[in-house]
Amino acid sequence: MGVDVTNGGIESTKDYVATMPYTCGCWVMPTGSWGSHNLSIGLNGGSEYKRVWHDSSGSPSIDAQNFRLTTAGLTPLSGGKWHYELLRVISATNRRLSVLYPDGHIEHAQDTRSSGITLAMDAVVGWASSFDAFPGIVAEAFWVQADIQTDGAQAQNALIYQLAYRGPFAFSHLAPILDYRSFRMGRATNEDVMGEVYSSLSQAHVWSINGTVPPATIHPPLASDYVRPAQTKRLLMV
Repeated sequence: MGVDVTNGGIESTKDYVATMPYTCGCWVMPTGSWGSHNLSIGLNGGSEYKRVWHDSSGSPSIDAQNFRLTTAGLTPLSGGKWHYELLRVISATNRRLSVLYPDGHIEHAQDTRSSGITLAMDAVVGWASSFDAFPGIVAEAFWVQADIQTDGAQAQNALIYQLAYRGPFAFSHLAPILDYRSFRMGRATNEDVMGEVYSSLSQAHVWSINGTVPPATIHPPLASDYVRPAQTKRLLMV
């Protein structure tokens, strides 16, 4: 099941991506009232961050080191329905967000203001603090040290459909996935379940809970041939 991160998010406790490009994505379902920030997924590191945020109406956008793309103009998310969000940090002047809506249409936004990555950061799901809490459910989160679409252009709709419904492991060309957490079963590292989490790192990140323990809840409508990792390094027995 996904996890409800309204009162407690999940965060890697070790430094993370310090270079570009990178891609991250997840399913989200808002279930509560929107605050002023509403973080769903991304990287967070003190004075630097690259993440997906939502304004007080629920409209998704890009948050890059205090540069919030308030002119993105994307349709607000609908309460009680699943959406898929894909963030690509391609270069210091090219960040792209794509959102798949419940009726199947996709909207895109781009931020070209200069904001690079100079610090290693933590991966976050749901929030970086209670001020940033996403009011709802997050599922099928992943991070990869690559642009999932190598031309740096607006993401193709076919790619987003496949990524959302068949998962990042369906892309054989994709660079090693840094981290993946389904949130169908387990939340923090001490609850990891084989096949539901994955790390390609030599020393896998430890994931911990911020705030109240997020409860497990419903999961998005994935395809029957959704591709999951064959094994999880953290849990591999030899």
